[in-house]
Amino acid sequence: MHLTKHTDYALRTLLYLAAKGEGVVTIDEVAESFHINRHHLGKVAQELVERGYV
Repeated sequence: MHLTKHTDYALRTLLYLAAKGEGVVTIDEVAESFHINRHHLGKVAQELVERGYV
């Protein structure tokens, strides 16, 4: 199976949030953890919030 970068980043973000549990997690924290571009991750995170996943 081949995932788009957007989907890959979304899944990584959701997994990171699930592993962290309760509390505040920043985009910078997730980006640094996975070596992802902060700007692209911000767009992914915004969509996750708009769709109600976060």
